[in-house]
Amino acid sequence: MAWISSWIFLAQEQLYSLIKRTPGAPEFFAQPFVRPFTWLFGRIMINISMAFGFFTFGLLKKEIWWAPVKSTYFWGYLFYFIFWPALYQILLRVLPRKGKTPVKHETVTKEKEKKEL
Repeated sequence: MAWISSWIFLAQEQLYSLIKRTPGAPEFFAQPFVRPFTWLFGRIMINISMAFGFFTFGLLKKEIWWAPVKSTYFWGYLFYFIFWPALYQILLRVLPRKGKTPVKHETVTKEKEKKEL
């Protein structure tokens, strides 16, 4: 069941990469009035994700495992294996990217070369 936690961490890294590459997103999430909401969202997602991982890891026998997971409507599997990858690909294509900073190249003219010599 370690592969479940690797999918959870992969989803987290993908979310962070989307935030970094979207212009204005890091500045927005750094504002003081947004901090409580990001903290609350993070806590809820951590608790739910870890509960899903421990829940499936703790039930080792298939006979014991099937009924409780079915009672949660397989939400963890649906979210981390179907909904999040699809949503990530959509957001990757839709969200704007940060522009690359242009590199300034200084052209050396013959006059500058003469002055330096």
